[in-house]
Amino acid sequence: MNKILLSIAFILMLPGVSFAQMSLGGQLTLASSGQTDYDNLIQSARSDNSASTSELGSMLEISGTWAYRFNGSIVSMMFRPSYFTVGSDGNGTPGSYDYSISGFTLFGITRFTALENNYFKFFLQTGIGWGFVNGSIKEGSVDVDFAGNNVGFLGGIGAEFCFGGSAHCMAIEGNIRYLPVNRNIVESVSGTCPSSDTGLSQCTDSRELELNDRDLAVSLSGILGTIGYTYYF
Repeated sequence: MNKILLSIAFILMLPGVSFAQMSLGGQLTLASSGQTDYDNLIQSARSDNSASTSELGSMLEISGTWAYRFNGSIVSMMFRPSYFTVGSDGNGTPGSYDYSISGFTLFGITRFTALENNYFKFFLQTGIGWGFVNGSIKEGSVDVDFAGNNVGFLGGIGAEFCFGGSAHCMAIEGNIRYLPVNRNIVESVSGTCPSSDTGLSQCTDSRELELNDRDLAVSLSGILGTIGYTYYF
């Protein structure tokens, strides 16, 4: 253990190590959030109504980050808003069968830069934040829009590879996020629900959206693979 601590101290004291106080960055993320309830609806539409819609895949997420690193410390405080979206469209009998999810998250993150020099930074991070979901389900004659939100957590590791005097860095991150949205409220609905066109059991305006007599859930949980750019100043 003493050798590990001495090694870390040595790397942090290397000449020219930058302790930039603030940074701005942008990230692109692929999130493996499985949408079980949505996929069940899609499977039923394909089976009962010959829909051509495919099941939802990974979410695409775009984010920006502002960070402040305490002077002479390995600790940074970060604020990261993001926008995410995923969807799938298709036709069936009768009409179209279209499904989409979008929204945004707001996360506060604490980052610990464990190892670094002028060209490389290795870090661990953890955070807490809020997710806001907007969803749309169109199945034949029924068209439902809904919204929900919840608090969640994330944690992960990553590395930055720097150039241009350590001011410019490319980053990779691997995070795990827990953020289920288990209760979603119908904001607008057209058509009659339940009906033969839809697997939803309740879609009454201003009430919970339900599938098989339970709340329809949306998941923002999963593994997040992220690439990004950071500018230190």
